[in-house]
Amino acid sequence: MDKVREGEQTLIGLFLPQFQPKIKEMIAGWKAVMSEQSKIINPEDLVRIEFCFTSRKKLVVYRDLARAVNEGWLKVSMIDLAKHLAMYTNLAVNEDMAIRIHTIYHFLKDYKKKFTSNRRLNGRIVTTASKRYLPPTSTPGAGGGDDSVVRVA
Repeated sequence: MDKVREGEQTLIGLFLPQFQPKIKEMIAGWKAVMSEQSKIINPEDLVRIEFCFTSRKKLVVYRDLARAVNEGWLKVSMIDLAKHLAMYTNLAVNEDMAIRIHTIYHFLKDYKKKFTSNRRLNGRIVTTASKRYLPPTSTPGAGGGDDSVVRVA
């Protein structure tokens, strides 16, 4: 739970400047699963984050990171994010650094895909109209009008 030292990169520093306020909010939302020592460090100074969670709580962290990846907040590649998280968090625990990186990258990719396919990045629901057309031989009143379609955006 160290503060920034020369040559180290903060977690927030991995994201584009215009999205850093959102990353700070995201990290603030992780306080429930962070160790006491990690909680007291200013998010801008956080390099190492120690989590205290059950595997279920990891979903919160991966979901937030997948959202950030999906929305283009990163200024580094997803594999570089995984490397940083493997080095400076206990998001994956394994003695072998390569396995830790692979595990984190795998889960980032998996959650990125889940949230992309489900379109649940923000939990917003948008209602749109979809017009279905019937062939010209159909009879009047046989349907084909506007049907509401619920789309998660």
